[in-house]
Amino acid sequence: GGNLNLTVEDFIFMENGSLISATAGTAGAGGDGGNINIAAPDGFVFAFPGENSDILANAFEGAGGNIDITAIGVFGFTEQSEFSFNELRSNRSNDISATSEFGQAGTVNINALVIDPSQGLDELETDIVNPDDLISNSCLAANSQIEGRFIITGSGGLPHTPEDVTISAYATGDVQALPMTAAEAVGEATTEGWQPGDPIVEPDRVARLADGRIAFRQGC
Repeated sequence: GGNLNLTVEDFIFMENGSLISATAGTAGAGGDGGNINIAAPDGFVFAFPGENSDILANAFEGAGGNIDITAIGVFGFTEQSEFSFNELRSNRSNDISATSEFGQAGTVNINALVIDPSQGLDELETDIVNPDDLISNSCLAANSQIEGRFIITGSGGLPHTPEDVTISAYATGDVQALPMTAAEAVGEATTEGWQPGDPIVEPDRVARLADGRIAFRQGC
């Protein structure tokens, strides 16, 4: 069989039973299969599935030819090594073959330049950390054992602008002096209560009175 040398700039697209063949020899006759060289270093070689498009360099009694394909990618073909030319041309698959029925088979060499997407990826560790182990030794687990804890932080909101007064989430009222009992009035007759304009003294103690009220006071 003769040799075929194809230089392809973009792609070879095979469909509808297309055939690229350098097959030689028939039943009862010799002859070696030719060589097929397809160079598409910047393109592709592909076939539409199930349409019996083949690239063959088969032989009958002689040696099969050699098939060399260089491309970015070769898609849609199945390499065959056990079927004759007639069998390959009668099935529905897209085949690449350089076999010989009674002689030495040829070679099929496909240099696909498609980049492996897994290249450059780091392999993940196989020892996966059990999240339960992390939680059992963390502060979360320790805090989950504390009960009856209630914390209030902040005043319940933020002012809309720096000039606004912070809006409290809790009701407030005017500061009022506690009314004195009769005994207190007798013992402290000369003591006047706090009046507006008097200096404000910050309390440093808080006490619960006998009637349940809470009083702030300063000093003993």
